[in-house]
Amino acid sequence: MKIAYFKPDEGGCTYYRTILPLSTLMDKRADVECKGLEKDMKADELANNMGVADVMVFQRVFAPDMMTALKKAFPNKPMVIDYDDDYFKISPFSQHYDMWGTKEFTVMLDGKKLGVWEDGKNIDIKANKERIISMQKCMDMADMVTVTTQKLKNSYRGFSDNIQILPNCLDMDLWKKLPLIEDEKIRLFWAGGGSHYEDMYSLLMCFHILWISINT
Repeated sequence: MKIAYFKPDEGGCTYYRTILPLSTLMDKRADVECKGLEKDMKADELANNMGVADVMVFQRVFAPDMMTALKKAFPNKPMVIDYDDDYFKISPFSQHYDMWGTKEFTVMLDGKKLGVWEDGKNIDIKANKERIISMQKCMDMADMVTVTTQKLKNSYRGFSDNIQILPNCLDMDLWKKLPLIEDEKIRLFWAGGGSHYEDMYSLLMCFHILWISINT
């Protein structure tokens, strides 16, 4: 089996959701060959690689026109799209809300209302709603949609008849076990992008509660 997969960028999602599982698959299956397609490849090279592939895998596709063109060019070739975030429920505390938010958002600061996301100022709600519809169309055209969790599968259930869960995995060649320092100090390590503010805040609250319980 030959699998062609697109590499939209060099980010973590592309690595952990596409490159890592497919390279692992090749390690375990001698009859599988996976070819990464770079975004700057020439058109004829892309077409040749897609033409010989049995399956095409995409990471986070939001352009239905591209899917329509590929379906027309390769009508019998299965296409898989992977999404690892719920784009229908992006937190307003995430910087990605500017592309996916569908409502204005305000917070109270020192007793005053502060506009965090204001339509026409730092967010285009109409364009974002159209972007979500485009994404839904892409899922509908895909032969399979892969996601990370059951919760995400439930969120996307109405837009694809074939959603499969592929849990996130770690590359243990990169994430080595740290040596344990045995003393009474409490150490917290946080790793994540700017879109994980609420996750970090929940850890801060847990640490705060733990600190109170230790000192009372």
